[in-house]
Amino acid sequence: MGDFVRLESGVEGFVEDIGWRSTRVRVLPNNLVIVPNAKLAQSTITNYHLPEPDPRQRQLRIGSGPGGAGPGGGGERILRRFRAEGIEIPFPVRTVELRSRNAKVERS
Repeated sequence: MGDFVRLESGVEGFVEDIGWRSTRVRVLPNNLVIVPNAKLAQSTITNYHLPEPDPRQRQLRIGSGPGGAGPGGGGERILRRFRAEGIEIPFPVRTVELRSRNAKVERS
């Protein structure tokens, strides 16, 4: 589940659920297409797994703590350099990881 597929009928989307009788595919306008498994078994399916990321996009991870995003840390230096170079991040994504004492990672 989660693979990006193209069905012989032309439907393209992410496999959301595979049941006994049908498979649900979430197409890009966020519609859900329900395909009977009997039809899937008789058709050609191209599995692209996940689309290749846009080569113009890059992921930058900046940690908090010593040398991280805190005052004087790496994150602050990177932000100053981006501003000096005229680089703008229009929609930054923030992920918060809370670690418990048993080192289990919880993501929010």
